[in-house]
Amino acid sequence: MICILCSILFESTMTSSPLAIILGSSKPAGSISNTIGSVLDAVGAMDGVRVVSAHQSHAYSDGACLYFTFAARPEDPTIREAWYVAAWDVATRAALSAGASLSHHHGVGLNRARFMAEALGSGFEVMVALKEALDPQGILNPGKMGLPDRFGEVSWP
Repeated sequence: MICILCSILFESTMTSSPLAIILGSSKPAGSISNTIGSVLDAVGAMDGVRVVSAHQSHAYSDGACLYFTFAARPEDPTIREAWYVAAWDVATRAALSAGASLSHHHGVGLNRARFMAEALGSGFEVMVALKEALDPQGILNPGKMGLPDRFGEVSWP
């Protein structure tokens, strides 16, 4: 099991504003270095990245919890939110490509919901069917986990 927590620190001339990225994953412990390398390489290739680092926080018999920190200074300070979303996309897809899953103990939330179908493959349709069977009115936690929402799409951020 590998849990990945990432944070982004945007540099500015006036202040630094930390923004958290959390990715969770579970996979064999031997894949830890591959996951680290994949995420560091992918995010490190983004425009404006100053530094990317990782460390292990929690250790389990079947894996670890990894924490990533990125510092960035996008060329255009008005694109911070777009850069933040792009960093999530790049980091998440790198983790998924390395065999990781979306979440460990941090949950999916609104941010990772858009990756649920990709992460679960055919298992996602099982979740959709269970949600429809157990919550036919769609009132329990609407818009979460990437499941269809009869009240409208929930976007992030």
